[in-house]
Parts: sequence; structure tokens; C-alpha cells
Amino acid sequence: MSQLASIIFICTENSARSQLAEAFFRAQAGDRFQVFSAGTQPGNIDPRVFTTLEARDISTEGLRSKSLSEFADQQFDYAVLLCDKARQECVHQLKAKEILSWDFEDPKPKKGQKPFDIVLNELSERIKFFLLFQENPSA
Repeated sequence: MSQLASIIFICTENSARSQLAEAFFRAQAGDRFQVFSAGTQPGNIDPRVFTTLEARDISTEGLRSKSLSEFADQQFDYAVLLCDKARQECVHQLKAKEILSWDFEDPKPKKGQKPFDIVLNELSERIKFFLLFQENPSA
């Protein structure tokens, strides 16, 4: 059996975007990838993350805010930077075969649930395209 490919989603606090990406990606391809998320300055997960995921029947099991330093010695196949600030703070210390920059607006400063729904919709489209390309590189 071959080893699973690995992917890590990184943003500043690991409290919204990267958590949404980790959970959605795991739901879509957790059988083909080891999926992680981390932050350069981790904080508490915004409760609206759980509401957003649970509304779509996406598992929130095991989600917790993690520091990028927890993964300092780990090599990844893909590192996905979800904000420009995280890219500036960590791009040179990442150990990844491929680094992708997907800059998404932070939904936390905005009121209500809708900003989280929008970010998850945008992330899901990008992740689906990424997975399609993994299955068919000539797509």
C-alpha cells in the first residue's frame, strides 16, 4: 500500500479559514490524503466554524487550533497558505514539495454566519478543482 499524500492548510490564527479547509478537504479526500491545518499565531476556533460545517454535515471531530511549530519537522506534499500574512510569516520555513497561495478573506471580523458560509463555498470550489487536477493532471 502506498503512503498517503499530505496537505496542510495554514493561516494566521488557525481559527477559521484553515479549519474550514481542513474539515472540508478531509470530508472530500481523507481516504487519499493526510490532512492538517495550523496557524502562525494560533488562537481559539471561532464557534461559527462549527456551525458552518455542521450545517453541511461535515465532521468537526478532532478540530483544534494548532501552531505551525507542531509540524516543524514534518515534510508535506502540499502546503496551502490561505492568507498573505501567513505567507509572509512562514513561507521560508515550510517543508513542502509544493506551496500554494490561496488568499481568502478572514470571515471573523464580519458579523453573522454568512461570511463563514461564503468562505466555505469559495474554499470548497478551490478544493474540488485541486482534487480534480490530482485525479486528472491534464484537466
